Amino acid sequence: MKEETKTPAKFPPRDERGRVESLAEYLAAVLGATLFTFVLLAIVDLIFSGFDFGEFGHISGWISVTLAAFIFIDDFRAWSGTKYRVPVFIAAVVLGTVAGLGIAMAMPSGWLDLLSGALGAAVSVVVYTILWFTGIRMIGREV
Repeated sequence: MKEETKTPAKFPPRDERGRVESLAEYLAAVLGATLFTFVLLAIVDLIFSGFDFGEFGHISGWISVTLAAFIFIDDFRAWSGTKYRVPVFIAAVVLGTVAGLGIAMAMPSGWLDLLSGALGAAVSVVVYTILWFTGIRMIGREV
């Protein structure tokens, strides 16, 4: 009798080629990853400010995009062999970054760098996710 090994379920769900299947679940995963990283970043900043290594909130909130970037890289790799994946990736990164910077720079000057950067990062990952998910499928004719 052979034991079956269960592979843990991945979130967001992926097809047999490792590509993310649903835009809504993709957005939920990257926003969850961004929020989780933001909370960890705030805790680390709070600890460091408690030891007088600077004031709380002056760390860049853009670091919040770190875990979401790993999800993006994983999906990018799953699309290997697809024509034009690099131009779609570059366009999504540039437009996502511009949107995030626009939001972050529009925040009042009294806001903490941690908050304005995290808000910019959240907008950036949402724009990137939508552009990448729809763009790669339109070019790959898999809509």
